[in-house]
Amino acid sequence: MLLKIDPVRARRDDDGSVLVSVLIIMLVLTVGALVLSSIVVNTTGMLAGSRGTVQSRAAADAGLSDTIARAQRGEDVCTNSTYSSTSPKYTVSVMCDSGTVTFRAIGSGDGVGRTVTEAIYARNSTPRKLAGALVSAAGALNVSSLLVTAPAIDGDVVLNTGNFDCNNSMDISGDLIIRNGYAKLSNACNIRGDLIVSGSVQIDNNAVGVGGDVYTGGTFGLTTGATIKGNVYAVGDVTISSGGKIDKSVTTRGKFTMDGSSSRIKGSVWAAGALSVQNTFIDGNVISSSTNNAYVWNSTLGALRVAGPIVKIQQSTVTHDVISASTSTSEIQAGVTIGGNLTLAGGRTGQPPTVAGTTTLNATGVVAPAAPTISPPWQMDASAFEWIDLGYNSSAWGSYAYKTTPSCDFQGSWNQAHKDTINAYTTPTVVDMRGCANGKVNLYQATFNLKTDIVFLVGEAEAQDLTVTSADGNPHAFHIISPDNTADKASTCTNSSWKINIYHVTMSDKISGIAYSPCTVAVGSGGGGRWNGQVYAGKITWSGNGAQMQLDYREVSVPGMVVSVGGGGGAATPSVIGSLVSLGDV
Repeated sequence: MLLKIDPVRARRDDDGSVLVSVLIIMLVLTVGALVLSSIVVNTTGMLAGSRGTVQSRAAADAGLSDTIARAQRGEDVCTNSTYSSTSPKYTVSVMCDSGTVTFRAIGSGDGVGRTVTEAIYARNSTPRKLAGALVSAAGALNVSSLLVTAPAIDGDVVLNTGNFDCNNSMDISGDLIIRNGYAKLSNACNIRGDLIVSGSVQIDNNAVGVGGDVYTGGTFGLTTGATIKGNVYAVGDVTISSGGKIDKSVTTRGKFTMDGSSSRIKGSVWAAGALSVQNTFIDGNVISSSTNNAYVWNSTLGALRVAGPIVKIQQSTVTHDVISASTSTSEIQAGVTIGGNLTLAGGRTGQPPTVAGTTTLNATGVVAPAAPTISPPWQMDASAFEWIDLGYNSSAWGSYAYKTTPSCDFQGSWNQAHKDTINAYTTPTVVDMRGCANGKVNLYQATFNLKTDIVFLVGEAEAQDLTVTSADGNPHAFHIISPDNTADKASTCTNSSWKINIYHVTMSDKISGIAYSPCTVAVGSGGGGRWNGQVYAGKITWSGNGAQMQLDYREVSVPGMVVSVGGGGGAATPSVIGSLVSLGDV
């Protein structure tokens, strides 16, 4: 028997199954959409959180690096428990005990981004001491042709009190430290280390420059093609023009003014005073906490962030953001290119600039940058210089033979017998010449060929054109000392006319010594000359010109004066850090 299926009934049965299938598919798609939406929301949150984390990491690292650098420069970070910045946003706390210094940096980013990093260093409270090739307790020094070399360690020039002026040709292998005075460099004056000055610094007239950092407690002027290879820290105003170049950054508590198409700063500028930048290049960020007008014309900057209004940006390029926290109107002209965002707490006038990012006018919540702080380096501490009183104590020189002078006049060839007496000594000998009339010894055009260490005790000495060599090829010491027998930690000169003149003295490489006097030591070239060792005086004066006088710095120690750890005298006791103990996130 054959059965016949009703097609209408069959179709109704199929309709029900199709409806179920459609419902299932819709359910699957709905669930998928919800899952995808959740993934998108979570991914967006993760990206935002990741961005905040990256920003906070960078901020924490920046704060840690800045504070550690302060400690390495000698700043007593233990007396300032926290350091902070709003851009990037970080707070660094410093905790010190007898053996360690702990830096804990908290960096913040967008949203809830937060990173805490901690570095622990060994604490080094060993007193720092000024050491120098040339050390003067008081008095100005005007140098024309000086070469300070240092085969082992830096040969610093230290003036405790007095101004320094180099106007011809100078090359110092170490630092130039002017503790109470200003410094002027011109012509071909070069400092390979740091320049540390309590007063103003002026570098002009094609001076070569500075190989390290510059610190000045006054104003800083670079109006020449010279190059500063380090940073500049100025308590006063900074002016750069005429091709001056700075390889790192500038921090000033005063105004910042820069112009010149060949002038350039490769780092950033952070100023407490007003900005004026014209026809020049600054590769890094330019920041000012001043509420005065900022002016930028025909220049290229990395970024610009100011507390005050921007009176004008014209014909310039800013690679990143431009931000003003002032509610006053800023003038930004056509022809200006901004590679980031333009954010103004006030309005804008002028033709629209080219802005790669967003432009926000009358913005709320714009935070004005903080003013920079500048701490003087340890070399400026009151206790960093203390005169070393080198008196003559026979017991301290017990291993030396003691002789009184065979003569007060060793000049030229006609007094050869007197020089032969000195040249004949074979054991270390102190030759006391203080009994000469007025304590004066004539060493003009004298030549000594030594077989041992010799010490001349004098009141004053005329040592112009003096030559000292080694007769046996071995190293020997040759000292000229005018003793300071008053133990008061001050240069006590009992006769203001006394002077040790080492003008155009020539020493062979095997000879070294100290020229010491609480009165005056006169140094100079007069066609060259070389002194190996140190010059330590109550006052140093310069004479002569022409070929450079070479002062080859060698640490010299004599009984009663361990110069290798006393150099410029005294001790500063900053809290400085030693080696790294640990570093990581907290």
